[in-house]
Amino acid sequence: MRKGFTLIELLIVVTIIAVLAGAAIPYVQEYIEDARISRCKADLNEIKNALIRYELDKGKAWPSTDTAITNLVGPYLAKALIDPWGTPYYIDSGNSVVISYGPNRTRDSAGGNLGDDIAVDFRPPFALTKAYWIDADKSGSVTSKDQFSLRFSRPTTQDTNFVGTSFSLEINGVTVALAAGEIGYVSSDGYRTFLVNYVASTQFVPGRDSLFVDSAIQDTAVAPFGPNTCLANKVAIQALQ
Repeated sequence: MRKGFTLIELLIVVTIIAVLAGAAIPYVQEYIEDARISRCKADLNEIKNALIRYELDKGKAWPSTDTAITNLVGPYLAKALIDPWGTPYYIDSGNSVVISYGPNRTRDSAGGNLGDDIAVDFRPPFALTKAYWIDADKSGSVTSKDQFSLRFSRPTTQDTNFVGTSFSLEINGVTVALAAGEIGYVSSDGYRTFLVNYVASTQFVPGRDSLFVDSAIQDTAVAPFGPNTCLANKVAIQALQ
């Protein structure tokens, strides 16, 4: 009775195993990479939610100079997360995104594309969200000495575009266009809230009428994330107490 295997038989078995392994490895690698991307996206969404809670709680933006997530750890994030490729996540407040550098561990978001970077927005699309009427002269009624405090969903540096032609009023359901000199930029908090003069004679009723903004104003985002033009939307004018 023959015992064991011949060398040729062993070589055949080894060759078959090698062929099967060679065919399976690409699929395993692809599965592993898909799993890393899924984990990365889950981490980015967790950081996104932490940033949203931070800005709601603090009432201010995440500092544009702070690109690390370490200041979120504690009340907003359980631990400082590292992406599946071993690189810390990166917060780009000016672009309103949180980023993973991806498999090459280098930031590629330049020249109009993301490369292998993975990015998630942590702020809503760029739009006017609040319009407060400020009775600057304490007259109790709307005058040409009053002001608006305007709040946007994303940062913008387009101060020169805060002119009347970027805005209209909706008064009792009727749209009233504003001229170039009827709204003018005064100052901002360096982020999303802007103070503008209202020097028009057009009367409106806070709580009933609305302010409409067109798409002339842009946010601070740069390629490949923007700049984004402001959504053409209207908001109710509220009296700032």
